[in-house]
Amino acid sequence: IAHSLLLAATDGILIRSFANISLAGAIKNQRKLLLACLPLATNAFLFIYINNLSRYSVDHYLDEHAMATYNALFMPSFGIALVSGFALRPAMTLLSEQRRSADRKDFSLEVLIQLGWVIVFSIPVLILTYLWGAQVLSLMYGLDLTAHRGSLFILIASGALLAIYRIFQAVLIILRRQMACLAGILLATAAAWPITAYTVRNHGIRGGAFSYFLTTSILAGLFMLMTVWYTYREFTERSCQNAKNT
Repeated sequence: IAHSLLLAATDGILIRSFANISLAGAIKNQRKLLLACLPLATNAFLFIYINNLSRYSVDHYLDEHAMATYNALFMPSFGIALVSGFALRPAMTLLSEQRRSADRKDFSLEVLIQLGWVIVFSIPVLILTYLWGAQVLSLMYGLDLTAHRGSLFILIASGALLAIYRIFQAVLIILRRQMACLAGILLATAAAWPITAYTVRNHGIRGGAFSYFLTTSILAGLFMLMTVWYTYREFTERSCQNAKNT
């Protein structure tokens, strides 16, 4: 209900302050849009699943105390991805314009800049996490988490890989490679499920942290390879087309 009201307010009222837009329904266009966005919606659903897979496994294989401990350790892992998103969101418009103008050099440079922001955010966070992260979380949650300092460090490092995955995913979407995004996360889900079940069942909380690190590594690695390949194809085809036109 809240989402519907917000959608009506933004699309019905606020959007007119930014552009002269009239809203009209067209079943044909809506069907096209639905089909174009369906892979992204499925990707978003699978991402929520795969991102919480280690928590599901801890809940299934371990006891309630372990679940509470793992939740406390897991929550800060989103910090780096959240902060890096403030740099990524404005850059998406710039990346779209560079893709449209076939500016491969600046496009690649902007992607590298976004990866640089993740590194800039990650290094001090990882240092602080290793030194005082477990102690601070212990005070916040009323649990003794000092014995899990290594697991917390692994989870925060996983958050950095998650931020990297989101950058590459955004680039693939800008390149209109929705099906590649869906294929990538399907492969990552298929690989992560048995890894997570095995590591949590045999190594407990540390296994959950390690499985999350492997999951985000697979995501970041797959999407990096796809981004490099499709970026090369995109701008090579554009160069060939421009050469033919001239």
